[in-house]
Amino acid sequence: MSPIERSASRLYDEEERFHSEEDDQVCEVFFGIRQTPEEWVETLWELYEESLHMEDAIQQQSCYSRDTFIEALQDRDYNKTVLVIDGVPHGLLLATDDLDKASVTYINPDFIRRRFPAAVEERRFWYITSVFISPRVRNFGFVKLMGKAAILAVKEMDYVIGCDLSDTRLFLLDMLMSMAPEEDFAIEAELLGTQSYYALKKPPVESG
Repeated sequence: MSPIERSASRLYDEEERFHSEEDDQVCEVFFGIRQTPEEWVETLWELYEESLHMEDAIQQQSCYSRDTFIEALQDRDYNKTVLVIDGVPHGLLLATDDLDKASVTYINPDFIRRRFPAAVEERRFWYITSVFISPRVRNFGFVKLMGKAAILAVKEMDYVIGCDLSDTRLFLLDMLMSMAPEEDFAIEAELLGTQSYYALKKPPVESG
């Protein structure tokens, strides 16, 4: 893979851009977009619907309707990190420092305020309300490039990033944890809570 380049340009109103090329594909990760370019909106909505309707998760993973998702894409209280390959969006990390807006994922804002008072007061606490990558992305290096943007936000801006993951997507957390040493950085994942789902039923009848 070619070296990852970091750009200070401000196309698309982003804070920073990461760039890599491999196998005749150009990958860019736009970090910190406040208002999503109109030409990306429909593609991101289609990816959201495709990626977050998961039959192997007990809890519904999608928390936005089409209208509320598009509103979030244009809302400047949300930080958008967009993975773009050859000019087409293939992934999104959507986060907000507005805890009341983050409650769309059913988190308790008061819990976060008590647990991280300084980070919340200084607007350094960001909660990821949605993250997805197209299943058609085959280059894991491009996926890691998106994770790199999140790692550097913690390292360089002292962000605290909250998220919730289904058991089938815990590999994303493992990926981020393994990437931190590559950036000469120690990161820890603090478990904020758990929730279990049960089904009460009659036990099976033993035959014979």
